[in-house]
Amino acid sequence: MFFDRKYLRVAFRITLHKDDEGVLHKIKQFFEDGNVEIHSNSCVYVIRNVDILMNKLIPVLEINPLRTIKYLDYLDFKKILILLYKVKTISLSEEDRDYAKLIIQGMNTGRKTTNSQFMEVVKQIQPMNNFWILGFIEGEGTFGLKNLVPYFQIGQHIRSESVMKEISLFLSQLPNIFVFTLNSPKLKANMVIHKNTNVIVYSYHNIDSLHDTLAYFLLNMSFQTRKGTDFLYWCLVLYLHKYGYFIYLQGES
Repeated sequence: MFFDRKYLRVAFRITLHKDDEGVLHKIKQFFEDGNVEIHSNSCVYVIRNVDILMNKLIPVLEINPLRTIKYLDYLDFKKILILLYKVKTISLSEEDRDYAKLIIQGMNTGRKTTNSQFMEVVKQIQPMNNFWILGFIEGEGTFGLKNLVPYFQIGQHIRSESVMKEISLFLSQLPNIFVFTLNSPKLKANMVIHKNTNVIVYSYHNIDSLHDTLAYFLLNMSFQTRKGTDFLYWCLVLYLHKYGYFIYLQGES
């Protein structure tokens, strides 16, 4: 949202890698409005129509609420939309412009909300479910290899620390689905806070728990982005580690 002279411009955007352009076209088809634009290596889906935003986007986000600090930006975004929907014009009165400017100044990087204040808001949101976790992983998760050893990690700004703790708890309570391994450990994260970026990262490295719990949990889910392909290749390496194919016999090199 921004002011162009006395006109208030609003838009909802989703940005993905250009390889996931098809996902944005599916979203466009769902909302029956908006445009998909290509910018270098990224693609953007954007809706600018206030009526569509108010009558189609807002109901979806009310049923499927955001859980990170971005949820507070959504609530402010909704206030602006309600204003524009009510006055039926983007050319606002001086009073309405002042009201909108005050809200915009407190959004995103201008937000002063503490983590404890945000936790009080999150308590009012419905519990996490499998599909929310999958969506978060597609957006913020990493299926990585370090020295050919698989790991999984998720990250978020420290202002959303409460959400990260909730995700960690959710993952730790997932069942061991691979029944051929007894007493497989629960998913347990190593937590690091990067001081220069204020990003909190949860990393998972235990091969048994990654294979027996996380991989089998996600194999039953339907990825929508290219991260699903990354996940399957990652699973192949995880399988090799699980069954000892990365371990040399004595005397081999």
